[in-house]
Amino acid sequence: MINMSNRRHLEKGFSLLELLVGVAILAVGLLSIQSLENQNIDASNYTNDLSIAMMLANYRLEEEQIKAEFGSFSPPIKSFSQQFPSFKIDVKTDTGIGLPIDLPLNLPPIILVNVSWQFHGNTDNFTLIDYIKTHAMVPQI
Repeated sequence: MINMSNRRHLEKGFSLLELLVGVAILAVGLLSIQSLENQNIDASNYTNDLSIAMMLANYRLEEEQIKAEFGSFSPPIKSFSQQFPSFKIDVKTDTGIGLPIDLPLNLPPIILVNVSWQFHGNTDNFTLIDYIKTHAMVPQI
């Protein structure tokens, strides 16, 4: 016959309490990983929106450069900015910019392209400032 003290040493496995503690630790770990994954997805979406804003600003700046060089300009295909209706593009030239510094008078006109969009209920924006370059400004070699 086996007495009770020897019986305890013969049983192998986990108690219910040990199993519950293990499952709780696993659940906390999985929730932490899920939270990090959600943050990673948000950061990726914001980076994607910022890349689109940069492309739109560059595209619009090039359109304005072509208009300054050749007069009226209309793209031969649907405008690139029309493909992204959630992004708002605002263009200002040197007369309406109001820079916080005084610039020399002999500089070419300045153009400011501001792209804004909504991200998680907040308005984000990207601004590109450049000079309007014309053919007359390029030195002939």
